Amino acid sequence: MLTAGTKLYDTDLFIWFDASQQATGSDASFRTHDLKALGNTTQTAICSSSFTITEGVGLVNPGQIDAYYNLTGANGVNWVVASPDDHLNGGTGASSNTHFTSGDAMTVECWWYLTTNWGTGQICDGGGSASPNSQRDKCSFRLRHNTSCYIIGGNCLMQPNLTNIDGTNFVTDHMSDKWAHYVFRFGDGSVLDESGSDKGDFWINGIKAAGSTTDPNISGITHFSRLPINTTNLSGAEQRPGTSDRFTGRMGMFRFYKRAIPASAIRSNYAGTKARWGL
Repeated sequence: MLTAGTKLYDTDLFIWFDASQQATGSDASFRTHDLKALGNTTQTAICSSSFTITEGVGLVNPGQIDAYYNLTGANGVNWVVASPDDHLNGGTGASSNTHFTSGDAMTVECWWYLTTNWGTGQICDGGGSASPNSQRDKCSFRLRHNTSCYIIGGNCLMQPNLTNIDGTNFVTDHMSDKWAHYVFRFGDGSVLDESGSDKGDFWINGIKAAGSTTDPNISGITHFSRLPINTTNLSGAEQRPGTSDRFTGRMGMFRFYKRAIPASAIRSNYAGTKARWGL
């Protein structure tokens, strides 16, 4: 569990997972290989995979401070924050119900362990409409070890080569075979704090690694009728986990906010959790 006194930034926290806080025997519906939504949310989280051990997730060191979800990449992992008419509830996804309205922003924060030469690891793959392939790629973070990344929120795209960020090789120094803290921020069209003129940015271990001046226009994601939290891409009309961009590694914590959290919160959340994974 989190150590006494640890308080993470939680304003507009929408949905979160934390391996160290994962319920175990007291929850009769819990299976040790399932991700489980924790915390307060007005949305219902549903899963689109059976999540057997061979299909993507294992909980390691349950109940311990250094607990994590082991992600095999076998068939992907897909949790969906559901809403009326989403594909998984049998709808067409053609209605305009949405988790985002004008002026909204978002931040995705997670602790990952990437293995050497991981290729492409992806988390999130958002959007969604009657034409899922045209809309899904609106909340998608694909990290690559040997070529440019593909990090997009709404209309804001960042494609950094993490082997050379202002002369620093983030892959070898912070990422490969290491636990690291990743934060993806996309604002409401305003310039983000401590980010120059950027309206979207990407941080690793409390250090800004990339940014973009393009307005994310989050409210412009049409038919955002479900918010998927994946470790692979989505495919098919029913938005099942796909066969590419599979994430293989570990995930200790995942937090999704409906705001661009301040840079000070990025650093304090990193400082408040890094000891759990040996940093």
